[in-house]
Amino acid sequence: MALLFIITLLSLTGTMVASVSSITSCDAPLSNTTCTQANCTQPPCTMLCGQTTPYDSCEQQCDDSTCSAMKCDASGRCLQSCSRGTCQYMTCDANSCFQNCNRATCGVMKCVKEANNASYCEQAGGAEMICESETCRQTCSGNCSLTCTSSVKRCTQDCINGGICSFKCEAEQCKLNCEGNCTEIMPSTTKIPDVSASYTSGNSTAKSSGGRLQLTASVGLGLMFAAVAFM
Repeated sequence: MALLFIITLLSLTGTMVASVSSITSCDAPLSNTTCTQANCTQPPCTMLCGQTTPYDSCEQQCDDSTCSAMKCDASGRCLQSCSRGTCQYMTCDANSCFQNCNRATCGVMKCVKEANNASYCEQAGGAEMICESETCRQTCSGNCSLTCTSSVKRCTQDCINGGICSFKCEAEQCKLNCEGNCTEIMPSTTKIPDVSASYTSGNSTAKSSGGRLQLTASVGLGLMFAAVAFM
């Protein structure tokens, strides 16, 4: 009987440990409107904030640990703070979205646009940012990419310390501040931005997805017909 009790107790304990490692809760519920995950003791940690209970702000602090994902739906602010750790993915639908990577490894940050949320999105030190917000900004020291969709009004990438950056912008206003080697990918339907306002320094290369190829083909056909007529 005692042996059966011990086996049952160990089984329940194992289930509880597995649940803690996979289910996210608020470590510091300061109020009914704030949810904070501050201690990732059993990595990787995932934070799902605002999925069932509405919150004004959500914060995930991943210090010296590994956070696999943060999915945040909040009326106010979402923050993923990664210091000397690893933050693999963040998706945000809030009025303000921030991902701050301090001596850390950060993967993808995506700001979605739903209803009236997602008006400002900023990534500092991350590798990739996909933004549908009203205003988007990415600051990195290299090996990063920023994609702004057509729903964006203002899109800015600051590529500092001589890094290699990729910038794809379909926004109304596109600005690339480059101190390294930057590549700007401009869809054929996007207005070409003011070069003086877009590139402050560094080596920048602009690429189009279709317009330049069509122009080259038209010129080539014109020259061919002219040569045939002359003969």
